[in-house]
Amino acid sequence: MSDLNLINTLQLKIFVTVAEERTLKAAAVKIGQTPSAISQNIKALENFLGVTLFERDSRPILLTKAGRRLFALARELLQKNDEILEAVRSEKKKYETLRLGLGESAAGSFGPQLIAELNKIITSVDVVSGLTLPLVSALMSEKIDVLLSPYPIKDEEELEREVLFQEDFVLVVKKGHEPIKFA
Repeated sequence: MSDLNLINTLQLKIFVTVAEERTLKAAAVKIGQTPSAISQNIKALENFLGVTLFERDSRPILLTKAGRRLFALARELLQKNDEILEAVRSEKKKYETLRLGLGESAAGSFGPQLIAELNKIITSVDVVSGLTLPLVSALMSEKIDVLLSPYPIKDEEELEREVLFQEDFVLVVKKGHEPIKFA
């Protein structure tokens, strides 16, 4: 792969930053590298391209004719690079929008954590919370896509169900109080 004629995007980013900031020191601060590292990257880019990009005897730093041409093209390339990265990274989100119905108990307990996890794989999560029966109606009329309910909703044959939790409930009373007895 050494015969590929590819420009290093980090070097381009450094070059653009130096051109915008007009000093190695300011560019170094902005990028988080030392001025020496900035200078080395610029020199490596110049060697790769076979041209001088900056007039080194001027302060603030000025671009050469080749530097001005590269500056215009590099900014476009870096912007396109950012667009490509964003497009590819957003592909990991499997769904664009999910309309989620949360029963009141779910909304008030683990709803926020669930929504945070869903936001990692879904671009937009629209949440409706309320009582179960109105949410079932919303699901049946396709106003929501999925419902998290504390009840199995066995009456509707058009619905698929998946049990998410198996929870034990414990009755807790303050010490010294008579616990409630169930038959």
